Amino acid sequence: MAEDESTETRDNKLARLNPATWSKKTKIIAAGAALALVLAGVGGGFAYNQYAIARDCTVQSELFADQKADLDKAVKDARAALDTVMAPEKSGEEDKRLAHTDDFELSADGQKAINALGKTINAVTAHDDDTAPQCQSRDDLTALTALTDARAADLEALKAQTKTFTETVDKYRLDKAAEEAKTSMDKAKSDLAAAQKGATDQLAVVDGDTA
Repeated sequence: MAEDESTETRDNKLARLNPATWSKKTKIIAAGAALALVLAGVGGGFAYNQYAIARDCTVQSELFADQKADLDKAVKDARAALDTVMAPEKSGEEDKRLAHTDDFELSADGQKAINALGKTINAVTAHDDDTAPQCQSRDDLTALTALTDARAADLEALKAQTKTFTETVDKYRLDKAAEEAKTSMDKAKSDLAAAQKGATDQLAVVDGDTA
C-alpha cells in the first residue's frame, strides 16, 4: 500500500511538470515568468553594449586629441629635414643647408626623396581640419575609430619617410664629401708634381750656370 501511494505521488509531480496538464492560469503565469527572464537578459545585454560604446568612445576621443601634438611634431621634423638640403624660399631667410648638399635637390635621388617626403607631409597636414564626431552610438564609434586609424597611419608613414629622407641625405653627403676629398687630393698631387717639376727645372738652370 505504501509503495502504491509513493508511486502515485511521483506520478502527480511528473504530471505537474508537463505543460500539457497545466491549467490556463498556470500557463499564463509560466509565460509571464519566461518573458520576464528574456527581457532581463536583453536588458542586461543592451546595458553592457551601451557601456562598451561609451568606454570605447572615451578612449578614441582621447586618442584623437593626443594625436594633434604628434602630427604637428612630425610635420615640423619633416620640414626641418627638407630645410637641410633646400635653399631658402625668400631672400634674407636663414640658409639651413648642410655641407655637401648644394646640388642635392637637383639630383635624381634628391628630387625623388624631396617629392616623396612632400607627399607624406601633405597627407598629414590634410588632417589639420579634422574634427572628432560626437560619439554616442556604434556608428559614431566606427566613424571616429576610422578617423583615428587614418591619422595614425599617416603619422607613421611620415615618420618613416622622414627617416628614409634623412638616410638618403646622409648617403649623398658622404658620397659628395668623398668625391670632393678625392678632387682635392688629385689637385694637391697635381700641384705637388708641378712644384717638383718647377724645382727640378730651376736646379737644372742653376747647374747649367755653374758648369
